Amino acid sequence: MTLYLDEAIKSSANPNDLNLVMSFCSYYAKVFGKGLGDYPVVLLRSSKDENVILGGVSGKSMALSLEMPDPDSCQTMSRTLYHAFFDSMVTARNLRYKPNLWLYDGLANYYVDASAEAISAQLKQMYSIEPQDTMSNKYMRYLYFSLEDPGMMAVSSDMEGSMTSVQEEFYYNTKIPLILRTIEKFSGGKDESSVIRYLMEQKPHENVDIIKMMKDLLRQNEPLLRQYFSGSSFIPNYWSFNDAAMNREQMIDELSARENQIADFYQSRNVSYSKDTVQLIRQDVLEKEIKNRGLSFGSKEIESIVKNYSGTLYLLLMQNALRADICGFKDPGALNVKEKLHTEENTQKWLAYAGKSGYES
Repeated sequence: MTLYLDEAIKSSANPNDLNLVMSFCSYYAKVFGKGLGDYPVVLLRSSKDENVILGGVSGKSMALSLEMPDPDSCQTMSRTLYHAFFDSMVTARNLRYKPNLWLYDGLANYYVDASAEAISAQLKQMYSIEPQDTMSNKYMRYLYFSLEDPGMMAVSSDMEGSMTSVQEEFYYNTKIPLILRTIEKFSGGKDESSVIRYLMEQKPHENVDIIKMMKDLLRQNEPLLRQYFSGSSFIPNYWSFNDAAMNREQMIDELSARENQIADFYQSRNVSYSKDTVQLIRQDVLEKEIKNRGLSFGSKEIESIVKNYSGTLYLLLMQNALRADICGFKDPGALNVKEKLHTEENTQKWLAYAGKSGYES
């Protein structure tokens, strides 16, 4: 790439900022198999009140303030550099529009997240970059919310442009990264950038045949991927993810935060949907209820996948099945049951039961 530094900061630019830019560029050069060549990258000053000057990116050039005072601005830099690579090397017209946004936006999220993990430990510490939304965390959310609500599991490219904000957040930040990870596994690429490389090989400025791409990359596994995408089958834990890096409290806190987002969405639509904190009742009480009531939240295979990932996640989903049973619903994963469980009446039923049973300390 051809690097241009704003005249106003030539003598004062932070060398660490430049090192981080070059680290991101090195990572993306590995993903794309080559660097930016003579592509112009313009690094600007910040404004007088220390706000970032908004730049932009296209297939021809990019510009952005160099200063990165916080992790969010580091992510903005990484995302802008990603698009400098992608938009200059992949010119297929139909990737920028539905129903192919899962590729355009999904690939961006996938590799921007990965870039935060790829930089050196020293730079991570210096810029307080702590990659927390790992693939393992995404898989945890995928299992929990797909099993709680079939509407989440079913989100697919056919729904792009018509999803609710809750579905869209789940689609791009949870499901699509796992779909892409699965494609990379099936395609057998050592560098985990098979999709990128395939897109780069296509004729410039012509539409990509997505169906052909999937068949070319996945071969005999293409029907499986279709099932995962449509929601007719669960994505298995091909990577042996587990909750080793997350204790029970952290898992519950993350799920609670996501549940609150869902509650806010429903309430903004004037739908009766009560907020209540994700919290486990006493384990001995729950295990007794599982046995006595014959509770289940999925097939034996699915329950085994969840239990192998996390005992805590297994108990939370069994507790959701108990909540459904108490409120008169036999299938906790049936359509619209999640919404019905959070009406004021059913919320009070559950809170009364949970308060009597006691919570895990």
